[in-house]
Amino acid sequence: ITHQREAKLFSISFILIAISYFLWSFINTLFVEKLNETTKVLYLQEINALSVLAIYSHLFIFMAGLATLFYMTSRIKSGKILSALILISSTSVVLAYNKTLALSITAAIFLIFIIVSYLKEYIKNKNLKQLFIVLAFMFLLVANLDIIFIKSHEQYVINHILTLCSFTLILISLIMILKHVKKTNAT
Repeated sequence: ITHQREAKLFSISFILIAISYFLWSFINTLFVEKLNETTKVLYLQEINALSVLAIYSHLFIFMAGLATLFYMTSRIKSGKILSALILISSTSVVLAYNKTLALSITAAIFLIFIIVSYLKEYIKNKNLKQLFIVLAFMFLLVANLDIIFIKSHEQYVINHILTLCSFTLILISLIMILKHVKKTNAT
């Protein structure tokens, strides 16, 4: 039952974070415009209700995914606590003046706790699955902190490559977890 619960929560977290990044891609395609052959900028002149909804949806869904992961790794079993984590983290980001900074710092706090939890599990069990997860969330942590300091198009691309590497490792881990749960249920 514990493995099923963890697999379910890990899957939900992965799906939420993936949806948030798809929304982020959508936002980027709406706002990033080419000035000339070498320069692209974030174009915010025509922000409409759809774009505001997409931005806030991204923030909320990303925080919900990270809060769910934190909740799972903390081994808490209270829906009220999970709801509070999601609402507190999302509200703090939405109400912040500098949303990028608030999102990065809040995500970093969650990610540090998640990394430490999986690192302890890896040291204890020497399980390859946990090592993939540690590396994945380390990449995601670096990408989240890097977004604060991006000064060039190249850094932005590197940030997205780190995020893609992170999601690839998380997906590999998720597949391994689901196979393990399936095998455990079969026996």
